[in-house]
Amino acid sequence: MRKHSSAAEVGRDIPVGLRGTLRRRPVAMAAIVAGVVLVSLGTWVMTQPAFAAVSRGTIPSVDRGHGRSIGLGGVTPTTLTIPAIGVDASVTPVDVEQGGELGVPTSFRAAGWWRSGPGLDRNGPLVLVGHVDDHSGPALFFRLRDLMPGEAVSVAGADRVVRHYVIDAVRQYDKSAFPATLVYGATDRHTLRLITCGGYSFWRLHYKDNVVVFAHEVAA
Repeated sequence: MRKHSSAAEVGRDIPVGLRGTLRRRPVAMAAIVAGVVLVSLGTWVMTQPAFAAVSRGTIPSVDRGHGRSIGLGGVTPTTLTIPAIGVDASVTPVDVEQGGELGVPTSFRAAGWWRSGPGLDRNGPLVLVGHVDDHSGPALFFRLRDLMPGEAVSVAGADRVVRHYVIDAVRQYDKSAFPATLVYGATDRHTLRLITCGGYSFWRLHYKDNVVVFAHEVAA
């Protein structure tokens, strides 16, 4: 997959989306082996949290990827906290991989920070990614899609300062049409993006979408 054509807007390559490598827990295949009828199995899949599309809230116009500059580097994030979904996790660096997609952390319980993007003290989107599940059950961002506008997120940095954010919107995008400029592009202030996989395809046994949470920084 080629890199997004808007890379020049931020002065460097930006990811085309989030790499997805995981298959959902093998309960679906076990159900087939057990002889469960296809209709019932399809009903089960449709009820799974990562399947149905989600769209909540409004993305502020100032955060729509049209800023003139992006502040690269800066303070490294170390801890992510999302009280509404029980997330309290360490943050490790990740970067764009050879195929142009953003990598994911090796740990299913940690968040990954796009290290080639802005840090905590720079304008632009601080991008944190995480797994939705593994073969044994839910991973760190399994409930990311359940977040609501107005809910709180906090990120601690290597400088021992905690930054606070409020969620503006939650969106789900097909990976083949991922809006890279909107998600990774320059903004006129410091913002936050949280990304995981979504839209599980039963027939292909992988996630076809990305779930993205948009948030902005607020005073403590």
